[in-house]
Order: sequence, then C-alpha cells, then structure tokens
Amino acid sequence: MTQTQITDAMLFRFFAGQLTEEETVQLKAWMDENPEEHQKVMKKAHDIYVLGVMYTAFESPDQSKASPIRLLTLSKIIRFTSKIAAVLAIGFAINYVLFAHRVSEWTNQITTIEAPSGKQIRVTLNDGSVIDLNSGSRIVYPSIFVGKERRIQLYGEAMFDVKSDADRPFIVETFACDVKVLGTHFNVIADEAKNLFSTALFRGKVAVLNHSSNESVLMTENSVINLKNGHLQIAPIEDPDEYRWPEGIITLNRMSFNQITEKLEKYYDVKIIIERSEMPVIKYQSCKIRVSDGINHAMQLLQMASDFTYTYDEIENIIRIK
Repeated sequence: MTQTQITDAMLFRFFAGQLTEEETVQLKAWMDENPEEHQKVMKKAHDIYVLGVMYTAFESPDQSKASPIRLLTLSKIIRFTSKIAAVLAIGFAINYVLFAHRVSEWTNQITTIEAPSGKQIRVTLNDGSVIDLNSGSRIVYPSIFVGKERRIQLYGEAMFDVKSDADRPFIVETFACDVKVLGTHFNVIADEAKNLFSTALFRGKVAVLNHSSNESVLMTENSVINLKNGHLQIAPIEDPDEYRWPEGIITLNRMSFNQITEKLEKYYDVKIIIERSEMPVIKYQSCKIRVSDGINHAMQLLQMASDFTYTYDEIENIIRIK
C-alpha cells in the first residue's frame, strides 16, 4: 500500500485548526498506517509549532511578513480542540486530554521581563504589540492572551505600541492607575517608590482609571496625564523629545541638578555622590544627551552648564561631584 505523505506545514495547519476536510481524511489515513511512530512525529511537530507560537512575534513584529506559523488565538484554540475531538471520534490517536492540559498551562503561564540597570530592551508580545522597557523597569504578562482583555502589569517606565483589537482592549495595570487602550502608541511611568505616575499619548485613544478615586479620564493625542495629590491632571505634551529614550536620547529640560543626576544614574547604572555643601546650579533650559556617547561625555556637557568638578572611579563605578 502506498504510504500517505504528510508535511510539517500540513501538521502546523492542523494545530492551527486550518485543515480542509480532504486534508483531515488524509491525516487520519496517515495515522492509521503506523499509529505509534506517526504519533511520535506528530508530537515532535507539535513541540516545534508551540515554539513558533511563543516566539514568532519576537522574530518579526510585522505579522504580515512573519512565518506562516500563526499565533494562537482563543477562537483558533477552540477550533483546534473541536477538530481534535472530532478526529478522536473516528479513531485518531491523539491524547486530547493531555493537549487540553497543555493549552491550560500556556494560558496560565506568567512571564516576567526586567530591563537591567543602564539598559533598555524591546519586547514583542504574542499579539504583536511592542514594548520598549526602560532601565530597571519590569513587566509581567501571560504567555498567551485569552479572554476579553489583554492585561499586563508595569513597574517602572515603558513605551507601548499596541496592536489594535477592538474585541480585546489592552490594559496596563500599575500601582496607581490602569491604562486601557485598543490600539495606540503611548508612554507610561509608574514608580511606586516615588509615588510617580504619568501617561503620555502620541497616537490613538487611552482611558486612565485612578484606583483610589475611581475617576476616569479619556485622553486625546499629544496629551499627558499626571497623578498629583491623588487626582489625574491632563495637559498638552510640551516637549515630545522627553519621550525619545527608546532611541537612546536623554532629554534634560528644566531640571534641577539633583534630578539630572538621578536620571544619569538610571541610564548609565552609575552611583553619583555629591561631595559639596551646595548643589550646583544649572544655567540652561534644555539639553539632549545620546546615551551611547558614555557617562564622561554626559558629565562634560553638564559641566558646560554648571560650575563643578568630578572624578569617576570606573572600578567602583562611582562619580563624585566636588
């Protein structure tokens, strides 16, 4: 008897619930030819498919150009599990209970990603949304979004470019407020240690919900919300350059010397110690620094706008202001 030929691409389409009736019959015939060996082949292909599901978005943020292995959605999972049940009814040897358990594990698995001090990293979620995570910041999210919303937790600062999905809003949960969006580009700062929360919106629409007062504000483009004295205050974005940190550019506008050193400590992962009785005075209104130029270049630019000297102990990674 002629052996049935089954390709990995056909198995991947089966896992995604995309086989035609003719292909389903062909797959059943293939399994009937050698159930034990072909189930091993099926399991190996399935493991590869799962890796594709988990990492396709990381390889190509543009899903239209990504691998033909498509990301799982809840509807696909339902179609997939329904198809398996139907095939089982005609003798297809796949352990449905085991697979259902695996699906449950995927949807309940929580991922935590933290940007190291002095570094920014980019994360692409399984729905195609892109997050730039600032130094020392952390996000917590499920490996696969299911249900009626896409919810993540943010600790620190992140820039979001969210894929539009009218049926499943994207929610950024922070210590102070929730930020609810459908598809948009925005920046969130959520520093609980400093009781600092703000959201800047560049494209789309965002609703911000205050945990403590239940007040909700719908933002428009090019506006920023700050939490002050327990209430949300909205205003136009005065300087978009303040949000260019994902490009590796630090903007120091109208900041005190102490605020500037705090920012440099964050971006360069360095300790700055003030060893003088009076804080240096900054004599400029605006300054931009490219992080890749290094901390010494940043300090030299700062010296041009203020009166101080400094030493840099590269072994201890400490700068002393004198």
